[in-house]
Amino acid sequence: MSNWIKDEVTILVNSNPETGNNNVTEDGSFFSIRLEDDGLRIPRDARNCTIQVENASIWYTTPNIIQGKNSKFYISGPDFNDVLQNFVVDIPQGLYSSDNLIQTIEQELLRLGAKVEANGKSLPLLDFIPDLPTGKIKLKINYPNVTIDFTQPDTFRDILGFNSQIIGDFIGQIVPVFVTADFPARFNQIDYYLINSTLTNEGLRINNRYTNTLARVLIDVEPGAQIVYSPNHPSTIRADHLIGTHLNTFDMILTDDRNERVSTQGEYWSALIKISWFIKV
Repeated sequence: MSNWIKDEVTILVNSNPETGNNNVTEDGSFFSIRLEDDGLRIPRDARNCTIQVENASIWYTTPNIIQGKNSKFYISGPDFNDVLQNFVVDIPQGLYSSDNLIQTIEQELLRLGAKVEANGKSLPLLDFIPDLPTGKIKLKINYPNVTIDFTQPDTFRDILGFNSQIIGDFIGQIVPVFVTADFPARFNQIDYYLINSTLTNEGLRINNRYTNTLARVLIDVEPGAQIVYSPNHPSTIRADHLIGTHLNTFDMILTDDRNERVSTQGEYWSALIKISWFIKV
C-alpha cells in the first residue's frame, strides 16, 4: 500500500541586490530571483502543491507625500513686512504623520518669509488644530487677508481632509477664523501591503478576481518602523500548475491595497516562502 509524504522547499527572497537577486526597480517594489544549480523541480506525479509566506519583513516607509503628485501647499498672506505675497510650500517626499507634516509646513513658511508674529506675539499665517474626536483638522486663520488654494491638482488637500476649494476672503471678519476640514484626515494612504509573485497566477482572491498575491501584510507599526509579518495560519495558495515543471526564475512584487506598486524609499523587504507538495512512496 502506497503512502503519501510531504516534501517542501523553502526560499528566502530579499530585495537587497547584495543578496543575489536581479532587476530590482528604482522604487524597490520589484525584483527577480534566478535559481542556480538545477532550479526548482516538482515531480510530475506530485499532488496538492501549495505556496505559503511563512514570514516577511517590510519597512513602513511608503510615502504619502510624493514629489510632482501631491507635495504643494499654496497660500497667500502677509510677509515679514506686511506685504501680501503668494507662498508655495513644497514638502519633501516622505511618509508624514499629522505632527510631522504640520511642523514641516510651518518651518517652510518661516523660511519663505511669511509673517510669524504680530504685536510682539507669535502669530503665524495659520495654525493647524487636530480634532481627535472627529479625526478632522481645523485651520485657524490668523489674518483676514490669508487665502489658501486647494484647487491645484498637486496639493495634499486630501491628506488634510479638504475638498478642492479656495479658503479665504475674510476681510472685514474678526480673526482668528476657524475652518474645519470636509472629511477626516487621510495620512494613512494605504491600509495594507500585498506580497505578489509570478510563482502563481491564481493567488488570493480579492473580491471578484484572482491575483498573483501570496499574502496580505497589515500595517501595525508607526511610520518608519519595520513590520514583522509572522502569521499563525499563513494563507495557503494552491499551485498545482507548478507540478511537473522546472522553475528557474520568478519575480516578486510589493503592492498596496489597490494592488499598485509602492516605493520602499530605499529600504529592503524580504519574505520566507515555502512551496509544499505530496509525493507517493
